[in-house]
Amino acid sequence: SPDSRFEGGFCGKYFAFSTWDGAESICAVVDTQQMVQTSGFSAPTPFHVQSDQSGIFLSMENLMVQLDPATGDQTELAYPKRDITLFSSQGGCTVTTSAENTCTIFDGKGRTLAELELEYSCDFLQLSGDHAVIGSRDTSSVRLLKREDHQEATLFSYDPAYSHQEARLSADGSTVMLFS
Repeated sequence: SPDSRFEGGFCGKYFAFSTWDGAESICAVVDTQQMVQTSGFSAPTPFHVQSDQSGIFLSMENLMVQLDPATGDQTELAYPKRDITLFSSQGGCTVTTSAENTCTIFDGKGRTLAELELEYSCDFLQLSGDHAVIGSRDTSSVRLLKREDHQEATLFSYDPAYSHQEARLSADGSTVMLFS
């Protein structure tokens, strides 16, 4: 095979993989019980695939999605400003890194929570629970990140998917009105 890079893994009965030959990338999902391909893609830039018991995750350039293995439907999880070199997704949180030494953290709806500038390239990234670790071949240390939740500081919350142009907080701080 002329392909020089392979990525993939199993998610239950599904096997997801990608290949890269320097000019074209192919990504496919195979139902290993029925021995049929359930979805497939090709592109002139590399796909990155992460597949495990939590799902099948796919990135290309600056878009990362979760792929439904049976239907091929995609749910956007991350859309950083720069092309993704590494990613990890778990429990409604996604972390990506770029060749420009940035790390971007997203919530479960694809909203950016934080963007960090790093002093080194990222060669290793793993997310587990409330922790993420970033490592590089350029340094002998790793960076450990911990998610903090400050629920006590929340004044109000609402579904940002609700269509509105403006949100106003009442003078006494007890009511929020969304205007559309």
